Amino acid sequence: MNKIETIKATKREGAATAANKRLRKEGYLPATVYGKGMETLSIVIKQEELRKTLKVAGKNAVYKLNVEGSGNYDVIVKELKKNALGDAYINIDFMKISLTDEIKQEVTLRILGKEQIEAKRYLLVQNLPSILIKALPQDIPDHIEIDASELEPGEHILLADVKLPEGVKLETDPETMVVSVHEQRVGEPETTEEVAEEAAESVPENGKEEEKSK
Repeated sequence: MNKIETIKATKREGAATAANKRLRKEGYLPATVYGKGMETLSIVIKQEELRKTLKVAGKNAVYKLNVEGSGNYDVIVKELKKNALGDAYINIDFMKISLTDEIKQEVTLRILGKEQIEAKRYLLVQNLPSILIKALPQDIPDHIEIDASELEPGEHILLADVKLPEGVKLETDPETMVVSVHEQRVGEPETTEEVAEEAAESVPENGKEEEKSK
């Protein structure tokens, strides 16, 4: 298990919009922590410290939340909101967890090999940005990598083909297409969305094609 990073927080009285705006201007972030066997707590965290900690451990990591005057909690980030420009956090929700109980979490898929595919003048389409998995909190990865560099036009990768980290269970349909490769067509290029729709329709119910699939 990776090292559990600590996030320090203090209790927050009330949750008025004006008060939250003032906190953000002062460099603090309004937050909430909730979970089984505890009352929901309103807290505040220093924005810069939180940003550095998330950068080190990742959004899906387990954290030790130290709330002054309340105690320590094992938590995960349940929701992290940013402003309209996407350059600053405006709110974060933590969920208290048990390190011995499995939880479900959405994990980002990272496709490798895009440059090699595009160098051959093929079109790579990612059909699925993330998947739902189930695991102990400390076993949940920040992301899952899928190598698509060897795919040829007409080939694809299904979730059933993806090797998951040890202790991680798939909670999404294994026959779901993750990524596919297509030849560039002469004339007006189609949008990625249009190609993705055509690719999904071309896969039979059992997710297999007569042609070679990966």
